Amino acid sequence: PPTSRSFRVTPTADGHIVLVTLTGDQWARLGAAVLDEAASSGGDTADRMRAGGAVMREVRARLATMTTEEAVRRLRGADLPVAPVLALDEVAGHEQVVANDTVAAFEHGALGAVHQPRPAPLFDGRAISFSHTAPRLSEHADAILTEIGYDQEAIRALRASGVVV
Repeated sequence: PPTSRSFRVTPTADGHIVLVTLTGDQWARLGAAVLDEAASSGGDTADRMRAGGAVMREVRARLATMTTEEAVRRLRGADLPVAPVLALDEVAGHEQVVANDTVAAFEHGALGAVHQPRPAPLFDGRAISFSHTAPRLSEHADAILTEIGYDQEAIRALRASGVVV
């Protein structure tokens, strides 16, 4: 079965978490951490996908009684991949985002300060900078029209007729 079916967005008493169990060991640790009982490894991933519904319903029910902080602490303590679901305004300040320098800020001519995910690739250990933003509508129209042979009188005529804004 596709691995994507292993990912769960799970409600807690005060929010949501995301977690995934891909291996038999993780499955067993999930049962021990949440259900307070040793769970079997459940065989291979396909077996767990077919037969794990009842266990996951019980895990979900138990996690729904815990705060997000408690659920994350418990699952991380069991060495399981888990994270809280964050509100948009919480993302840039999250410890993982800050540690990985994931969000970059730059000044946009029309919009002011813009915060967005920085490009993921590093070249020679350096992040790609935001040296250019997308041009505004018609920002380069005169230069492009001049390059392809229009003179200033023709460009003024195009603007006056509304062909170029």
